[in-house]
Amino acid sequence: DSKREQKRIKDWSQIQTLVYNYFDELPSSDFSAVIAIRDMGSLGITGMRRGGQIAVEFKIDGDFTSWRRLESKFGKDVQVLDPSGRADLLLPREGGVQYLAQKIMEVLKSSFGDIPPEIRIY
Repeated sequence: DSKREQKRIKDWSQIQTLVYNYFDELPSSDFSAVIAIRDMGSLGITGMRRGGQIAVEFKIDGDFTSWRRLESKFGKDVQVLDPSGRADLLLPREGGVQYLAQKIMEVLKSSFGDIPPEIRIY
């Protein structure tokens, strides 16, 4: 509901609940989401089925270079990089969306430290 969306999220546990709940409701393929960070920009995420996997593409908008850390974080796991170069990531259909949510939380926490940003997801 819109009242909850407008309320300032004050701590990491609330942001984590928001992110995990949102991603839990996404299908295991063919999804899109935007995470907007107040006064900084947004990360667009599109997932498409490709065989038994989800091909994920990121679109970074605004002056928020730390989203690039997402790609480097995933880059440590060679299984998720798309060798064809057609997508930023390839994730398993089973559990891939939840894995993505975990990694996004890691990037947010490492980018913002003790002071959580004001975010919206849509």
